[in-house]
Amino acid sequence: ASSSRDLGGVVPSPEGKRSMMRLAQRMVSNYCLSVSRSNNSRSTFVSELNEVGVRVTAHKSPEPNGTILCAATTFWLPNSPQTVFNFLKDERTRPQWDVLSNGNPVQEVAHIANGSHPGCCISVLRASNASQSSNMLILQESSIDSSGAQVVYSPVDLAALNIAMSGEDPSYIPLSSSGFAISP
Repeated sequence: ASSSRDLGGVVPSPEGKRSMMRLAQRMVSNYCLSVSRSNNSRSTFVSELNEVGVRVTAHKSPEPNGTILCAATTFWLPNSPQTVFNFLKDERTRPQWDVLSNGNPVQEVAHIANGSHPGCCISVLRASNASQSSNMLILQESSIDSSGAQVVYSPVDLAALNIAMSGEDPSYIPLSSSGFAISP
């Protein structure tokens, strides 16, 4: 089942949905590549902070003129993977953890189902933050199955997102992927 909410009064066309799915796929691929490269010895900079357990790496971006800085850590939470996933993907709890919202309410303004599980979706989120430009939205892809879950997101400019939603090629849209991988 596929549902959508409108962004600026326009429900995405089938071409727009495909374009948004390609954009989200690139965002998730960039995230996975960045996290997996954190173990790569070809990184230009690696720092292990043993007392905190945060690994920081920097390497050249596959996109032009960029460097990827990756900070990764692992920790245990006394909650089920489903509970952690629900907390991270829910726009109502996002102000508790996401600096992009600056502690302000977040609203899902577009939604594309992406799988049989109701938690598997692509969302466009808008933070209600007067101090930030209202032209910044958050693209998020959430997925979960028996092997684990992930919530990956990136700030995206409203004009660029509207171009993608109209069905045009999203490959030029800059992405700065962040996210969480949740293991059972």
